[in-house]
Amino acid sequence: MDPLYVNYDKRKNATSNSAVPTPTASTMPVFGAPATPAAPAPTTAAPIAPAPSTSPADTLVAELNAPAVEQNPFASFQNNTPAAEPQPMQQFAQSEQPLPAQPLQAQPVGPTPISSGTGDIVLDMSQPKGRINKKLLAIIAGVVLVAIVAVVAVFFLIPKDRATKEDAEELYSLLGWVSLTEQCPNVSLAANDINVSSEEYQSRINICKDNATRISTLLKKMESISNSGFRDVFVPMKSAINENVVLGSDLEKDLTVYSAWHAWVLGSSKNMDAYQSKTDVDSVAYPLINSGNETLAKFGNDWMNARKAVIDAELDAEAYEWNSEKTEALSNAQTKLDEVVDDAPDLGEITGIGKIVSDSSLKNVVFKYGSYIRSNHEKVF
Repeated sequence: MDPLYVNYDKRKNATSNSAVPTPTASTMPVFGAPATPAAPAPTTAAPIAPAPSTSPADTLVAELNAPAVEQNPFASFQNNTPAAEPQPMQQFAQSEQPLPAQPLQAQPVGPTPISSGTGDIVLDMSQPKGRINKKLLAIIAGVVLVAIVAVVAVFFLIPKDRATKEDAEELYSLLGWVSLTEQCPNVSLAANDINVSSEEYQSRINICKDNATRISTLLKKMESISNSGFRDVFVPMKSAINENVVLGSDLEKDLTVYSAWHAWVLGSSKNMDAYQSKTDVDSVAYPLINSGNETLAKFGNDWMNARKAVIDAELDAEAYEWNSEKTEALSNAQTKLDEVVDDAPDLGEITGIGKIVSDSSLKNVVFKYGSYIRSNHEKVF
């Protein structure tokens, strides 16, 4: 608790049992007139000594430092005498006069009167700070808004499909492989390789798709270049690409054929034993039959039927202890299966990506395009 309140309670308790005289006209302070000292009250308690200084602050410090007087708080009840009212602090009445109540006045709105230093009153005509801050914020907000609009305008006005030197070089790099060998050699050349897993083969297919998609995108970008020298080498190259390179949905169909064929190669090489079930045969032939290519689907059905015929012939020969009749039937079934496999379709004939580019037209135009880009890229881009 604040010491001021603690000492005040002690003073109050110290004077609660002392008799306080009834205030009279001579002892009551009169507002607006000099204060007269009050006569000391006839009490058995020691009177509060007057402060040695007329300063109110010194008087208050002296009272706060005065020792507290122990008392019995129930003395007034035991003596059947009413408790005396606490004696007012007359020191303050003597040192300071209470100010008369002043009526509240509304503060005028407008320029603030200030002193000029010579005694004259002048008006402060400066603008309030609040209004200055609002104007400043409005200006800042306007500048930020204009900057945002400018950035958005520039973003939409700059063409996003404009070709760059790096784009032209990337297109040349992608077309170089196509013009020299095949469009997707990693896919076509590994179609019959049983040492390439299905996961690895699918990864090669995805790379082929990405390259073809990138070629289509770059060709569209190059269309925006109006340089006459560039157009002279670009237009013939684009025509050769349309004739020799498979893009878009046609590429998707071709890659599906290669994926199905490689799956059949892996399945048929692992399931050629005599006790293979017909369900296993159906699983191996399923990718071919559902490839979406008629030639591949026909081959899948022929192989599936021939392989099941071999299984039936093997079971009959074993049941009849491999007699000559059943053995000859098995030999005929195996010969039929071999003929089906020998007549397997050529993927290079039924697809476009497996076709070797024998025509030198694509190779020549790609080479001219690359030479022009290296020598004149500063003029074009």
